[in-house]
Parts: sequence; C-alpha cells; structure tokens
Amino acid sequence: VNNNSIDLRKLGRYEEAINEAHLALEASNEKLGENDLEAAEAYNTLGIINRQQGNFEMALEYFGQSLNIRKAKKKKDPLLISKSYNNMAIVYSVTSDYDQALKYYNETLKIRKQLLGPKHILLANIYNNMGSLYFEKGAYDSSLIYNEKAYLIRKDQLGQHPLTGNSLNNIGASLELIGNYDGALTKYKEALMIFDEFFKKKHP
Repeated sequence: VNNNSIDLRKLGRYEEAINEAHLALEASNEKLGENDLEAAEAYNTLGIINRQQGNFEMALEYFGQSLNIRKAKKKKDPLLISKSYNNMAIVYSVTSDYDQALKYYNETLKIRKQLLGPKHILLANIYNNMGSLYFEKGAYDSSLIYNEKAYLIRKDQLGQHPLTGNSLNNIGASLELIGNYDGALTKYKEALMIFDEFFKKKHP
C-alpha cells in the first residue's frame, strides 16, 4: 500500500497519497506492530508529503517517528537511518534553522562516508548543501571549505558537468565575500567555461 502512496505523491496527488500512507501504517501496525520497518517507511512518506505541502512541523514529527523506529531495530540499516537524518536536515534548511540542519547533515555524512567511501557523488551533494548553509549563516570560510570538498568530488566523478560548474560558482561567491576578488573572478570564469562548453554540446 505504501508504494501506492509513493506513486501518488510523485504525481502530486497529496491527499490520496496521505490516505494510502495511513492505510499502510494501519496495516503494518495490525500485522507486524507499530515499530516495524513498514511503519517507518509509511511515516517517512507522510513526512515527505507534509514537507512538500509546507507543513514543516508535521513533517519533522513524522520523520522523527520514522528515525526512532529505524534506530530501534536490532538489525539496523544505516542507509535508511541516514535517509531519515537527511530528510530532517532538508526541513531544517527550508525553515532556516541552519544549526539544526548542519547537525543532521553531519549525521548523514558520517554514515554515508562509512558506507559509500569518501569520494561518492552523494557526499558531494551533502557538502554542497552544508556549504550553502554556512553561506547563509555568513560563515564564508566554512562555506568555502565545504564547497571545495563538493567541487573535488564532482570534478573527479562528473568531469566538466554543470554541477561541477555550480560548485566553482559557489566557491567564487565565498571568495568574493571574503574579499578575495581575484580568486573569485578566476572561479567564476572557470564555471562559465564549463557551462558554455556543456550547453554548446547540448545545443550546438
């Protein structure tokens, strides 16, 4: 039933998706108990729907319930736990609670680095998000560090790709606000070259 909810959510049919997720939750609770992983998945789906609808407090509540179940299992699935942390980080980012968002991204990062290795492309996305949060906080030195980490992975894994260009652009923005204008200009030019080259290939 929860798969139906996920499909409906992707189609933007949120009310139907919520009903399906609640049905999945009831079925899981009846068959397997309220602390089953199926229930955790249903709570996670409800969290995502509420986040997409802008119900952020409710989203955090559902993500928290999902996380608690996943952490309580004897045979823990670290990847699922990291997804819960990541989902909570996204909500805190959107609501401008940057410190909480950074806390949960750090938890996500620890697990995924262990599971996937230090150069996996998913880590670049987390570094990028953390760089953006530090930028919003005005901590430009920290923003620079995390954007450089994202850039190195993206350059290695994706080459001359727009995401690599985005990282260079972010580095440039941090350098500019630190006062390193020459460094910023260099990064902006490198980013522009990547975008130009990529979109010429796509639209010759």
